Amino acid sequence: MKKNEKNQVITLKDILKRKEFFENKKNQTMELFVKSLDGNIVISKPDRELCMDCLDMEDASEGDRYFVYEIVKEPNLQSTELHEAFGVDVGMDIIDKLFDPGEIASIAKEGMKFAGYIDSVKTIEDLKN
Repeated sequence: MKKNEKNQVITLKDILKRKEFFENKKNQTMELFVKSLDGNIVISKPDRELCMDCLDMEDASEGDRYFVYEIVKEPNLQSTELHEAFGVDVGMDIIDKLFDPGEIASIAKEGMKFAGYIDSVKTIEDLKN
């Protein structure tokens, strides 16, 4: 078990103590290092609707591109100045100009982890048997 994993049941009292934390969860951001940029980007915590939209897309790579376009906040990938500078007509095409194909998938995966869709719940085995 990792250090930050507690072996105790969370009570209603515990949740009520952390009410402010739960109310502010949607405003969280995270920095990721991107090798091809030789620097960090900032992503916002994606909401359920965005995650479901991307997971429901028939083309997984297109879903990843859309997801990355929506969650990356710094640099602002939706900036018209950026689109004009790189000569892209469709905003989402900036993704392919800036990131390597594997990085797009990796950023999307980190975004899904951040939203709790990957590796956020673990089974606790009863060791008393």
